[in-house]
Amino acid sequence: MKTLTLARTLALLALAAPAADAAKRQVPQTYATIQAAVDAASPGDTIEIAKGKYDESVQVIGRTGLSFVGKGKKTKWIATSGDALFIDMSSQIVVKRIEFRAEDTGVKAWRSTHVLVDQCRFLDCVYGVSFADVAESTIRKCTFRWSTPHGEAFLRRGITLAQKDNGVCVDSVIAKNDIRGARTGISETAGTLRSTIVKNVIRDGRTGIVSAYFGVVAGNTVRDMDNRGITNLGTTVAVLDNEVRETGQEGIYISYGPDMIVAGNTLQKVGTGIFVGSISTSHVFSNEIEKTTGDGIYVRSDAVSVQLTGNDVTKAGASGVHVEAGGHVLIGNTAFKSGAFDLNDETNAGDIVLVGNEFGTIAP
Repeated sequence: MKTLTLARTLALLALAAPAADAAKRQVPQTYATIQAAVDAASPGDTIEIAKGKYDESVQVIGRTGLSFVGKGKKTKWIATSGDALFIDMSSQIVVKRIEFRAEDTGVKAWRSTHVLVDQCRFLDCVYGVSFADVAESTIRKCTFRWSTPHGEAFLRRGITLAQKDNGVCVDSVIAKNDIRGARTGISETAGTLRSTIVKNVIRDGRTGIVSAYFGVVAGNTVRDMDNRGITNLGTTVAVLDNEVRETGQEGIYISYGPDMIVAGNTLQKVGTGIFVGSISTSHVFSNEIEKTTGDGIYVRSDAVSVQLTGNDVTKAGASGVHVEAGGHVLIGNTAFKSGAFDLNDETNAGDIVLVGNEFGTIAP
């Protein structure tokens, strides 16, 4: 295993190493436009964009090893029509320290690998960053803002991972971004595999995070959502150690697929704390839930073989734990001061397994 790890590390370092004759293409000192610098560039080159405003829709197609580096807020890349930067069939593309404003998408990448969007700002873009059929790519430490309330624009997303031409987004990392005012902060479609969504802050929107297949959603802060905090479209997602506060509907909504893990999350002042829908062989454990308007944990009738372990629910507006059907196991959970019952068990006697729980009131 160590040999494989070392080999992979060396391969990645080789990919990241600049070409021996790599050049710096300076805009506007040497090239009047960003597109002109792209057209002149060779693999390994860096396009340095000075402070100023650039109204361009730039295309990067079929390129390898190209970096765009700006001066942070002082480099303002504006697209009054279409996308600011469109990347297609390319690899090892870096976009760093640039402020984007776009009539459509700030950075759009299709059918590409190893794309890095780092420390950029996205202001009033319909889509901030959009990847489709992109592999092993990263969006990190970026800021997303809109100048109008999110309800005034239906399509407004911070980060989107999607399908294109039956391809999938695979092995993406979305880390330490700050997204405020999006209709959807981070959104994946069904054609997304193995994403790692960690330590992002998402506030003041409609839906925080929508995850897909075989991913990890961990350590994120989601607050002030009109709708849901975190939800899923696919199977085998681990939702771990997130903080979700003040959502109009569910804090965490897990509604599809087997082998889900929801653990170590803190939920406060949400609609329903954790909604467990049509999932199977899944585990919900060690979550802290407080002051919901609905149930603390709701296990719907079509859920199969769910285990609830060590969850603490305080002051649920409805029931602390609400179970509609049999076949589930509840071990070491607590619920107190619920608006209805601390445990609302709609099953027949013996249909669920209860071990070491503490519930103040139980129905029936």
